[in-house]
Amino acid sequence: MITQAAAEPLLALKTRTTPAEFAAALRARGPIFRAEVEGFRVVTAHDLALTVLKDDAFSADRSAFFEGNARAAGCPFHRVASFFGVVKKMMVNSDGAAHAKRRKLAAFGLADSVVDEFSPAVERAVAALLDRAAGKAELDFVADLALPLPNTVLADLFAVPQGARADFYRWANDMTQFFGGGSGDPHAAAARADEGAARLGAYLQELVSRRRDGDAGDFISRLVRAQGALGLDDSEVVSQAAMMLVAGTVTTTDQMANDLAVLLAEPGLLELLRARPALLPAAIEEATRLDPSVNFVFRCARMDTALGDARVKAGELVFVSTHAANRDPRVFERPDELRLDRTGSPHLSYGAGAHYCLGARLGRIQLVALLSALLSRATRVRPAAVRPAVRKHQSLGFSGFETLPLALS
Repeated sequence: MITQAAAEPLLALKTRTTPAEFAAALRARGPIFRAEVEGFRVVTAHDLALTVLKDDAFSADRSAFFEGNARAAGCPFHRVASFFGVVKKMMVNSDGAAHAKRRKLAAFGLADSVVDEFSPAVERAVAALLDRAAGKAELDFVADLALPLPNTVLADLFAVPQGARADFYRWANDMTQFFGGGSGDPHAAAARADEGAARLGAYLQELVSRRRDGDAGDFISRLVRAQGALGLDDSEVVSQAAMMLVAGTVTTTDQMANDLAVLLAEPGLLELLRARPALLPAAIEEATRLDPSVNFVFRCARMDTALGDARVKAGELVFVSTHAANRDPRVFERPDELRLDRTGSPHLSYGAGAHYCLGARLGRIQLVALLSALLSRATRVRPAAVRPAVRKHQSLGFSGFETLPLALS
């Protein structure tokens, strides 16, 4: 078993371990423990995780964490003002009435009826990407498929011109890595995040203004139509749109690669799924449980409160480890196994409670569409023999793959 020295940073532990080893090392330290280097609490037990994610004693306003990141980067507030300006008004960082209104706004733009109407566009985007890759004996699943698909889908949903789509991803990615506690040069990460937020915010504000003058039937247009009834200003519309991009592009790309890597590691599983495609959604759900792209979901304690055997003080940050909670043996029988007969899985890869991921359904649709089309077109999918897959570890909060080379036949 991989263990962790008490003073080892969590990011260092995550970088040197597999998801299963990371979960085991964290769970070995108990249902809740204090991370010595980072100074926050870490929850590994599923029941305590649900308490943190659902109880009003814990706030989704994580300003203290972001301000701490900025201080660590040596950035005075004005150097990251654009980042804070966009992030502060996202529904994922809001509580109570503000959260309810902002979530209702975003939900109006991503209602089930909207997603249903958009599903054929997802399938067309998948087909176009696979057509482009046709004839290749090898491809990089990340660069060729998993990265462009959610970017295409979200850009189509937002009705963004083709030429602006690469910028969309870069801005969202820079914000995501700082949002999740970036590694490397913290000053450079903060600067990139702030520039990305400023550019993305300005672009989205331009879209809001255009859609107010003419409804394009897209996500932004739907938000603008609902804005007045909910009493929200343009900055709140921009923040919810930015949140959709940050959550809907980078983390979806990462989840696609993580899931395929899990499936590839199970001998004979891809062949079974090709023969019995009805099993694919269950396999994807299990893969998402075992290797979530969002590694930690965190909250700030509003008041002194008991959490398991620990006493959490007001203002303390509490990080829920999805890796660990998703492998809690009290909730998941044989938790380290991928089981196609596991139904109603209460995994936390998309969060829980009032902040459950609003885009989870659209993400699942993309995952199923891409992997099902890939399996139907290729008679064999396996890791490339020469180039190894490379995981990315730019942040504690998120992970995926830099590259995932495949050999197709």
